[in-house]
Amino acid sequence: NNKIKNLEDESFKALTKLRILKLSFKKIQFLNENIFENLANLEILELNNNQISKIFWSSFKKLSKLKNLNLEDNCLFKLRKGLFDFNDELI
Repeated sequence: NNKIKNLEDESFKALTKLRILKLSFKKIQFLNENIFENLANLEILELNNNQISKIFWSSFKKLSKLKNLNLEDNCLFKLRKGLFDFNDELI
């Protein structure tokens, strides 16, 4: 396990066909608003066991095919209303 703390907005820019992204057991503290912007085909996103305490309202906006999202064991106390409004496939 590498201990990634920050994800740059351009981190996944070229991965437009990516369907599964596993970022569990890192030290990620927050998700920028455009971090997953180019991942329109992403279906599974694992962010469990990090230190995420802040998620921008548009972080998941472009993930219209997202079916499974794991945010378990983070530092989230409250999720903003409307955070998942664009994720119709989310189970």
